[in-house]
Amino acid sequence: CKFNKRHLEYFGYVFSEEGMRPSESKVRALKEMSPPENANAARSFLGFTNYLKRFIPDYSTLTHPIRQLLKKNAHFKWTDECEKSFKTIIDMLSDEKNLAYFDEEKETMVYCDASPVGHSAILLQRTPGKDDLHVINYSSRALKDVECRYSQIERECLGMVYAAEKNHIYLFGRNFTLFNDHKALINILNNKKRNIPLRIERMLLRLQDYDLEAKHVSSDDNISDYTSRHPVDQPNTTNSYIETYVNMVTNFATPKAFKIEDIATGTENEIELQILKEMIQANDWYKLDEPQKHEHLRKVNIDLLKQFRKVKDELTVNLKHGVILKGNRIVLPTKFYEDAVRICHVGHQGIEKTKQLLRTKVFFFGMDKMVENCIKNCIACQCTGLQTTCSDQTRRSS
Repeated sequence: CKFNKRHLEYFGYVFSEEGMRPSESKVRALKEMSPPENANAARSFLGFTNYLKRFIPDYSTLTHPIRQLLKKNAHFKWTDECEKSFKTIIDMLSDEKNLAYFDEEKETMVYCDASPVGHSAILLQRTPGKDDLHVINYSSRALKDVECRYSQIERECLGMVYAAEKNHIYLFGRNFTLFNDHKALINILNNKKRNIPLRIERMLLRLQDYDLEAKHVSSDDNISDYTSRHPVDQPNTTNSYIETYVNMVTNFATPKAFKIEDIATGTENEIELQILKEMIQANDWYKLDEPQKHEHLRKVNIDLLKQFRKVKDELTVNLKHGVILKGNRIVLPTKFYEDAVRICHVGHQGIEKTKQLLRTKVFFFGMDKMVENCIKNCIACQCTGLQTTCSDQTRRSS
């Protein structure tokens, strides 16, 4: 044992009253390291620096050129960009900057962001009433292939979950502020009664254990924006159960009279629904404002797509089956409209009952009008209506 020491070196880190930093031995070893000459050496370098990445805010950005050399069938060529990344990492680890210790008495905040390729989160603290921000932890991860196909709002929501769960040991059981630059998502978090897509609903359930206040921050002021666009290559969380949940709801929402494969085929064959799927995933609804500039939008029903844009926050793409969900209902292709209405009216219920049955399973625009026309033209319903009217007149005359 050692007493009266101003700092302590343990497991590659130096702990002092100011915070923590990488040990001198690790930094010295890094300074003496020559640039990698092959893929194995590059992999070794990344493994070594990955242990110290908490001291490098944009670690995933800096290592991106080197990580590209490790891809399958990639030709190993150490470029000037790789050399620049290599030297920058060494210089940053040689800096005296420290990460601060977590203080339960200080105000806690998390900045998180999502890009098409990754998530990033920065945990900070400050003394109440002051502007003395201190970084506690940096974290980032690359998205899985399936997550890359999520819509932007879904990626942002998953990024919030990642930020909270990655810093669980600091955040659980205490109030903190979560900053994100996706305004629509912040509105969803602060409006509990709003209808939301199933995948987002499932993600938000994971945030219920945290006492957080969600606030919007512009992209320019979101300090996690840059690092989210260049995450580390290996994701450290799994979200397969989210897909399982969406698949379960899809199966539940599929009317027994239809096969999910038929709905998927109908969706695939309807150009508007294919474009809708792409817009949900890419979040590029702005293209609808100037369709003439986009060749694939010139010969489609723009008005229909604009209608869907009004409910875009409720739309989800089921990647397994290739169908679209609005909330917990399947968006039907046009060819199934009449069959769906006819099946729900097979018991000759009234207009409202038929609408109610339809709304439990499927969604399409113009549903109400189609139901009303169907029942008005239903011979059995007309006969029943005439019989009731005649009986009433007979009773009144008698």
